[in-house]
Amino acid sequence: MCIKKMITTLVSMALLVVWAGVGQAETVTWKLGFGAGPNDPEYQVADAFVKKVDEYSEGRLKINILLTQPLGYGKDGILRFMKQGLAESGLVIPNYLHKVDPMFGMLLPQGLLVEKEDNVKLIDAMKGILEKLYNKWGITLQGPFWNGIMVDWVLISQEPINTLEQLKGKKIRHSDKLILQALNNLGISAQYVSAEDTYMSLKTGVIDGAVYGRLWVLKQSLNEVTGYSSKMGPYSAAVMPGIGVSQKAWAKLPDDLKAAFKKAAKEVLWDSMFEKWKEDFYEKYSIAELAKAEKPMKEIEPFPRQDLLTLQKAIMKLWQEECEKKGPEAVEHYKKVISIITKE
Repeated sequence: MCIKKMITTLVSMALLVVWAGVGQAETVTWKLGFGAGPNDPEYQVADAFVKKVDEYSEGRLKINILLTQPLGYGKDGILRFMKQGLAESGLVIPNYLHKVDPMFGMLLPQGLLVEKEDNVKLIDAMKGILEKLYNKWGITLQGPFWNGIMVDWVLISQEPINTLEQLKGKKIRHSDKLILQALNNLGISAQYVSAEDTYMSLKTGVIDGAVYGRLWVLKQSLNEVTGYSSKMGPYSAAVMPGIGVSQKAWAKLPDDLKAAFKKAAKEVLWDSMFEKWKEDFYEKYSIAELAKAEKPMKEIEPFPRQDLLTLQKAIMKLWQEECEKKGPEAVEHYKKVISIITKE
């Protein structure tokens, strides 16, 4: 009996040790650097992601969003912020990172794609080149984010315009360097105007129109100083933002917490946003809201396909020239993208 009691006692003690270990499992706390403000459309997605990580990790992986702009690090400074060890993770948006590495600005020019679905064909190629670029900064892209917020580029203007020919003699704003040059080469006066200055530039007639994402037209109340919008081709969503993670922090993270992170990322950042993109969720929402605004915006016929092909050809030529200047890595990437989008 004594031996039985001893065995029972030892088993009970062992179970208590196991239960205590489970109960005392370490909680990991990370910061997620976010280079914009809480009103930015991507903030809501990032917030939903960190909450889902908390749920799937059962509270063992806490990720706190840190607004880095007040600290002097905007969307273009997230890689530098993370490299200094100020955050274990951060929202990385390639379109803003060309100052730290020009290759980020060569991934996929806006205006190059004619068909929305071309973005899907480019997913693997873009993931591959982005991982290489982030690796130089000691960062791994563990949470790719399908940018379902942006589906189309639209031209907004005070009078109805929906052809390249009608744009001649007008002054328009765009944010992409190559498309600005391509438009100018086609005889259209195009210039860069910051998002902050676009409203007043339209209101005062400094520019006659602007090429924008439709949701941002709504968010920035640009309907108040225009009246018409026309679809001007698909947004290059394949240049995907995402949650970049310090390779050192990722290596230290237990496997079960890695699984929780990746599950949350797939659900919130990819699957949900990809469905919204396929369904034109944000486009339909923005059109409806702009149509019933105090100063409504009228949606007119999109730019003809032939115009988009003309613009694509002009952009392709400039992109090839720029890639050749940048070197073999850029040229190889250019050839890969062109082969994918031109393959029948």
